[in-house]
Amino acid sequence: MSYELPALHPVFAIPCETGEGNHTVGFTRAAGLLKSHQLTLNAATGIAVATWKFIVDKEYAGSVKEEFRRMKEDLRI
Repeated sequence: MSYELPALHPVFAIPCETGEGNHTVGFTRAAGLLKSHQLTLNAATGIAVATWKFIVDKEYAGSVKEEFRRMKEDLRI
C-alpha cells in the first residue's frame, strides 16, 4: 500500500496452461500470443483512461483522494 498518495498496482491475466504462471517457459510462450497482446493493450487503455480522468476531473480526483484518506484513517496510518 502507498502511504503518501493514491497508487495503483494493476493485475491482469493472459491465457496460460494450468501450472504455467509467471516466470515459466509456458508463460513466456503465452506472452507472445496475439491474444495476450490484445489483453495487455486493453488493460493499459483502462489504466490510461482512469489516469486521464483523475487528471482532468477535479471532482473525481477529490473523491479518490478522500477515499484514500479514509482508508489510511481506517488503518491508522
